[in-house]
Amino acid sequence: MLQTAFNAARASGEILKKYYKNDCGIYKKGDFDIVTDADYESEKKAMEVIGQ
Repeated sequence: MLQTAFNAARASGEILKKYYKNDCGIYKKGDFDIVTDADYESEKKAMEVIGQ
């Protein structure tokens, strides 16, 4: 289980590095929260890894 968490974090980190210092879409998640394309994509990748 720990290895799966590590793999998910590593895969998500690779996605986030791609967006670092680059423009990406920014959206409102609620009244006080924002979310970016990087957030969505990295979460999707982590869930894929966990689901394997």
